[in-house]
Amino acid sequence: PLLISGQSNTFSNIYCPQNIAAIGRHILVTDSGYIAGGVDIDSTTGKQTLVLLFLDTNGNIINLKYPVSNMVKYYPGTAGSLIQTTENKYAWAGQINNFIKSMGFLILLDSCLDFQWEQNYALNNDTTYSYLGVLQVKQTYDSGYVLIGDIDAPGQYNTDILLIKTDGLGNITWQKTYNFIGADRGWNIIQTPDHGFLIGAGGYIATQKQSYTGLIIKTDSL
Repeated sequence: PLLISGQSNTFSNIYCPQNIAAIGRHILVTDSGYIAGGVDIDSTTGKQTLVLLFLDTNGNIINLKYPVSNMVKYYPGTAGSLIQTTENKYAWAGQINNFIKSMGFLILLDSCLDFQWEQNYALNNDTTYSYLGVLQVKQTYDSGYVLIGDIDAPGQYNTDILLIKTDGLGNITWQKTYNFIGADRGWNIIQTPDHGFLIGAGGYIATQKQSYTGLIIKTDSL
């Protein structure tokens, strides 16, 4: 006989609170179960907004929270963009579309995951379309935040890797961009022991098939 040793499922559930559409990208483990974060589309207004699902250890929903109320479309960042801070609060980053332009966002939730503040980051302040996206956030050694993503760059189908450093209230301390080969994007980031940063990124040339290339960038603290 063939003996197979493998993992067994504790639960396997599908969650769609408004019965329209939902996307989950984040999971945090708690003492009582899990917190799942993503977006949900309101069945009445059609608004796409952030949602938090509080689950017990069997995957049952015990509570729901919608931490923001702005009438814009929210797109949460990649895995790792909802984090618990050293102050037992929660930071969440991603992108919003206000029907004029795409901007990055950073929100802070308290220890109960209730809204405290939100900061938005745009390429410019005028009313013409522009693009800035945030994909991940990490807390820094000085209790600020660092955001990674991409931003419009000169030329057709071109973006640059974007790195934003903020203070503890989400105000920009400095901002840097890095050009690689064309349509470039920063996907994830960590702070290194020397207080610099290590960025996982990549890029491609829009007119060339199979041109996507991975990239690691090491920076200093500035």
